[in-house]
Amino acid sequence: MTILLSHTTHQHVAPQGTMSSFQDILNQGDLRIGVIRGSDVEDALKHSTTEPYRTLWATIQQQHPQVTVENVYQGLERVRRERFALILDYPEAEYYSRLQPCDLTYVGEFFPGRSYAFAARTDSDLVDLVNQGLLRLQVYDQ
Repeated sequence: MTILLSHTTHQHVAPQGTMSSFQDILNQGDLRIGVIRGSDVEDALKHSTTEPYRTLWATIQQQHPQVTVENVYQGLERVRRERFALILDYPEAEYYSRLQPCDLTYVGEFFPGRSYAFAARTDSDLVDLVNQGLLRLQVYDQ
C-alpha cells in the first residue's frame, strides 16, 4: 500500500521531496488521510495489530466519515481539490499517478506486502503447475 497525493500537497508536505517515513504523513495535522470504503486497504488497516498502522487507523477513525470515499474516482477528485491523501495498493497508486493530467504523485511503500493464496482440488493438475510457477518466481526473484 502507498499514499497518493497531489503534486501541490506533496510539495507542501515535503518541499525537498524527502518524505521518508510514515510518521511524516501522520505529522501533517491538516492533511486528511482517506481510504475507499470496503476496500482491502481499509480492511487491512482496520485489523492491523502493529504500529504505525494502528495509529493510522485511529486517525482515520477520528476523521470518519469525512475521509472514507465510495470509489477511487471520488478519492482522486478529493486528492486534487483538497489536502487529502488517499491510501491505495501500490500498483494502483502508480497507475493513477501516470494518467493525464499527471498531477498526482505517490509516496513510498509504507506498508508491508501481502501474500495471496490459490485454492484448487487436491487431485487437480493445477496444483503442480501453480507450485512449479511459484517456485520459478522465487528462484529467479521475479
